[in-house]
Amino acid sequence: MPRSLGTYKFDVGTGVRRVQKLAGVTNEEIASGLRVSRMQVHRYRNQSDMRFSTMCEIARICEVDIREFIRHCEG
Repeated sequence: MPRSLGTYKFDVGTGVRRVQKLAGVTNEEIASGLRVSRMQVHRYRNQSDMRFSTMCEIARICEVDIREFIRHCEG
């Protein structure tokens, strides 16, 4: 019988804002690294979910481990 892993509050936008601030990385730097507009970075900072590959890229740009990024997303 499968075990329940429980329910977690997870907000990727919060994680983006937190790691970005800790790393001192600007929206422009993230936009350049992802090859997206600054407006798209603004959307990432305010959404509750995103592709895992995008999360990994933002973590790389901010020079944090993806596990640390995920910890910053937990509410």
